Amino acid sequence: MTILIASATFISTLLGGLFALRFKDRLHLILGFSAGAVIGVAFFDLIPEAIGLGAKYFSVSGIMTVVAIGFVVYMIIDRSVVLHRHAHEEDEGEASVGRGLLGAGSLVTHSFFDGLAIGLALAPVLGVTATLFFTLPESVLGLVLALFSGFFLYLGASDLLPESHHAHPTIWTTFVTILGVGVLYVAIHLAGI
Repeated sequence: MTILIASATFISTLLGGLFALRFKDRLHLILGFSAGAVIGVAFFDLIPEAIGLGAKYFSVSGIMTVVAIGFVVYMIIDRSVVLHRHAHEEDEGEASVGRGLLGAGSLVTHSFFDGLAIGLALAPVLGVTATLFFTLPESVLGLVLALFSGFFLYLGASDLLPESHHAHPTIWTTFVTILGVGVLYVAIHLAGI
């Protein structure tokens, strides 16, 4: 059953990517929704779970410090990718590819750890499979989730949100961003029932 749920998550993620490719002309709306969803996941799922798992071992302030560290570390990594552009590059083509790979790599790594953390609920295939061989202690898992919360907050607020508003009307992109936060809020709370 676990592998079946993980496979369904993999397929839905793949379909989401194909949807974004199909509707490139509405990419700003997709990015706005994605920004809201990523930020919603951080606030409504990852941070509460990090606190829930780590509170036995660390203070809430300590866990939130790890969230802030994740934000700052991701910012430094993100900015170092952009700084390594060659001076003769007129456009941001290579930098955009590097930042895209950084963002995608972060989401893939998070999905792996999410599979380790959650197991049965919305777990990606590799994470679930890895739990057959090893597990992380709750204290470490809480800190890993806190770190990824910081990554997600940076990714949503610094990359996805500004890109969704770039050269597009902000009324609709703002609406879909709020919709993304709301959808994740409802989904996470319904999953907790």
